[in-house]
Amino acid sequence: MKGRRIAVVAQRNAVVEEFDVPTVLDRDEVLLRVHYSLISPGTELGGYNAAHRKAPSNPGYTAVGQVAEVGEKQAPSLKGRIAYVFPAIDDSSHCHATHKVVKPGGLVLPIPEGLDPKAACFARIVNIALTPYRNAEPKLTGSVLVIGLGLVGNMIGQVGRILGFRTLGMDLDAARRSRAEEAGFDVVIDPQAGDPVQAVKQATDGQGANLTVNATGHAAAFMLSLQAAAAGGEVSTLGGARHGATAELQQVIKEIHTRHLTVRGGWEMLLPVTTSPASKVASTEVNLRDAFRWLANGSVRLDPIWTHTVKPEEFKGAYDALNNLDKGYLGVVVDWTGE
Repeated sequence: MKGRRIAVVAQRNAVVEEFDVPTVLDRDEVLLRVHYSLISPGTELGGYNAAHRKAPSNPGYTAVGQVAEVGEKQAPSLKGRIAYVFPAIDDSSHCHATHKVVKPGGLVLPIPEGLDPKAACFARIVNIALTPYRNAEPKLTGSVLVIGLGLVGNMIGQVGRILGFRTLGMDLDAARRSRAEEAGFDVVIDPQAGDPVQAVKQATDGQGANLTVNATGHAAAFMLSLQAAAAGGEVSTLGGARHGATAELQQVIKEIHTRHLTVRGGWEMLLPVTTSPASKVASTEVNLRDAFRWLANGSVRLDPIWTHTVKPEEFKGAYDALNNLDKGYLGVVVDWTGE
């Protein structure tokens, strides 16, 4: 059987290609007939922009569809269900396709009745956004500052609102600031309109944010996330450091040391995948079930961030628009149902 998938064949060049869908599964595998996948710009565009590659890559790590076949160690009742898949860390690709073989270590979760399968794709973004909260000191409350209001940054603020935090957002882009306001952020700051640290303190009774999250992907914003944090607060590096920066290490250490800040990594893939009674950290499985509930009941507002649903033939255009920071594009679902 032939399937179709997205392949990044060269720098900024993505095509739709045919591939052979496996007809025999290993005992622990699941074959999903993908209905919808979601573009994750921060992660995927790094590969799209890579100048040198040894072979084409097949992006995508979020998909929802119908379980077509299951290996003999999987529950037979899964077959035929509409399910969301969370691939294991070494299987986080090939979701922008008509079919996805889910390897052992990942999750295949049937979605609740009443949840739009397209909307269910955004559960992955909710899981990412939950990481700085679920990985934080359990007693952490108060305010959260999100620096960088792209797809993930917007969702971090929305999750903070759901969890009871006063939500502050900051971004250079006016369109993203507007989307954050529409999503329900309490305060949205233009960092070029004045001193951004003072703006945060003004919005938090002079204290700074109890939790700050650098969701920009730029290491240069790390110092700002430290300076805008309240004494004794926490800082999450969720956006990583895909872009270089220079800073005086002495000043970084001084900010952490003199104000008793806690700095935590924010990578979702190091959370436990499944629930365990002995775990002190909520699992990805728990996060995703929360995400399903919030997406179904409207607690997560998708209207400000779900901008496009595209066919596979329109995929490259969507990638290029996201790559060029087209203000009209943010959350893009790929529809594979017509393939």
